[in-house]
Amino acid sequence: MRMDALAATAVLVITTLLAGSAQALGNRVIINCRHTDGICLEDFDDLTAALTAVGAVVEKRSDIPTIIEDGDVRLLIIALPNGSWDQPTRSIFIPAFLNLGGRIVFLADNEASESATNQRIREMLAFIPNHDLVLGQQTTNPNSAGAGCQDAPSTLIQGDPLTAGLSQWYLGAVTNVIGGDPLINFQRDDGLGTETLAAVSRLTNGGELVLVGDVDGFKGGVFQDACMAAGNDVPAAHEAFWQNLFDDQSAAQDADGDGYDSTEDCNDQNANVNPGADEECNGIDDNCDTVIDEGCEDDDDSTAADDDDSTAADDDDDTTGFGDDDDDDDTFRDGTEWNSCSCESDGEAVASGPGGWLFAVLPLGGLLGRRRRRA
Repeated sequence: MRMDALAATAVLVITTLLAGSAQALGNRVIINCRHTDGICLEDFDDLTAALTAVGAVVEKRSDIPTIIEDGDVRLLIIALPNGSWDQPTRSIFIPAFLNLGGRIVFLADNEASESATNQRIREMLAFIPNHDLVLGQQTTNPNSAGAGCQDAPSTLIQGDPLTAGLSQWYLGAVTNVIGGDPLINFQRDDGLGTETLAAVSRLTNGGELVLVGDVDGFKGGVFQDACMAAGNDVPAAHEAFWQNLFDDQSAAQDADGDGYDSTEDCNDQNANVNPGADEECNGIDDNCDTVIDEGCEDDDDSTAADDDDSTAADDDDDTTGFGDDDDDDDTFRDGTEWNSCSCESDGEAVASGPGGWLFAVLPLGGLLGRRRRRA
């Protein structure tokens, strides 16, 4: 194995071991395109300006640099990739970037004219585990046939943090997207329903994949020039989505509103689970200390709905008496430690104290008193 492959493998192993919740990443953005001139130097100028306006440091290049695994890069945009990427880039560095909590955006195009580059996107998606995004092959929008901007923009924008502030999308040369959480849909021109233009897959390690079947919605050039000539400002219409892609999805959030953010809450989707919660005997780690049902080891009634106070001293069993705190089971318990009882095998109390032993002793005292008087 080559040394660079060994080093790349080590990078993936380390980032996988360290990956938990997404890390807070830097402010760099890499826009990858197969050309170092033309498209990459000019056609992404509006996208670059929109990202720079929200604090991004943007670099355009025709390769995928290994710096994507060092934590400084937050967003990687891959547009119409070429075929010269080496195996470590596809199978190691990109997965390592996602393990850090990075976001990757794949930009596809019309399948009729860009089938080779679309196929490279499919190959890269195949190297990334645990997502369900698929780049389809259907081209259903007539704008793909030329440079015109004759179609009205789609307003089928789906609710998501990535689409906040976005109300319309001008479609260029479109290939459909399957799977994930839809972000932008559009009506087919043949009247056969709707298709998805863009979708996101949120990975368990915090990384995100965004697949867009329309590169024209991002890059300038003939299509956007035609739209501008028709009075349609595509960059202004799409800017909210572009900038949302740069938002740091790895920033700590309190999704369940329990007062503990995602860096300390072991289940930020359940408000009953957090470091300040009481541990319940329910088979889960309620207080996020990595121990499940501590204090319930002697809970021998084998019920999921435990009726005690979940303290280590409680045995919640069939025997009650002095020092036992499972008072919900004690029929004769009055809240003091003077109570005790003996129970049948089914747990029913048959005597209680202090009344039980007191009334048993009083008759004995009477007999002794009578014997003294006779003497």
